[in-house]
Amino acid sequence: MKQKPGVLSNFKASGRRRHENCNTIEHEQAEPWIEIEEMKKLLARTRGFTLIEFIVALVVLGLGSALLVSFITPTAGSADPMIQAQARAIASAYMDEILLRSFSGDCAGGRGEWSGIQCYAGLTEAPRDQFGNAITALADYQVQVSVSGGNPAEIQVQVTHASGRGGFSLVSARGDY
Repeated sequence: MKQKPGVLSNFKASGRRRHENCNTIEHEQAEPWIEIEEMKKLLARTRGFTLIEFIVALVVLGLGSALLVSFITPTAGSADPMIQAQARAIASAYMDEILLRSFSGDCAGGRGEWSGIQCYAGLTEAPRDQFGNAITALADYQVQVSVSGGNPAEIQVQVTHASGRGGFSLVSARGDY
């Protein structure tokens, strides 16, 4: 078996020699096959994280997850603003209708014929127009009106949605003038 020049001398100087049947190195003593200098080079290349690097990474991950949650949370209730805007419009329409009536009046007939605000006390229904016709597109909403006695009377119109989200409430006072 031929060896490159200089290789054999390196093995002889270190006390090692090649095995006669292959290219593995035999040692005279039970010593590691990697020299200490080679091990130091290997350890220098395979460094881990320092404590500071770990803490910085942890802070960055924490801020990233907080931002992610803040972007996901509004998306979960994205229909709420639309439901709330519709509920506000319904409540406003009912409140306008009630405030156009006189303080006291005749409660005979249907809602379109009422002339006083006290006639609306205890009204609970799905949204209807001022003539009492049902509005089918708003069937998921429920309107409740309460009118307190006294002068001035406190009028509260509360609109809720069947989903339980996005309700709206309006309160107004009306005096007998």
